Amino acid sequence: MIVSRSVLVLALVLGAGMGVTTACHSDGEEPVSEAEIAIPPGIETLPLEVVVADRLNVRAGPGAEHPIVGKLSRGNEVRVLETQDGWKRIRPDAGGLEGWVAGEFLQPPKPH
Repeated sequence: MIVSRSVLVLALVLGAGMGVTTACHSDGEEPVSEAEIAIPPGIETLPLEVVVADRLNVRAGPGAEHPIVGKLSRGNEVRVLETQDGWKRIRPDAGGLEGWVAGEFLQPPKPH
């Protein structure tokens, strides 16, 4: 079975965010938290959008049939990594959980 890189990255992010340790974890080291996951270089060049729903489900894949892996609140800023059939793969601008959201609940930020 072929697993896409984004699915593998999402699984690693989810595992880190849930406190799951891996076989690579050495004794005496604390597991990496979601907030400590490195922000990929160049992410600041991707489109920035703002959540316009009170609560927005972040899903494991592009569709309502995929499990919810997190939630975002109104005003959260995210980077759009990819779009597919009205869904957007996002990552919060401050780093953290990557996943898919319904694109209708994101809008470009208003100029200050």
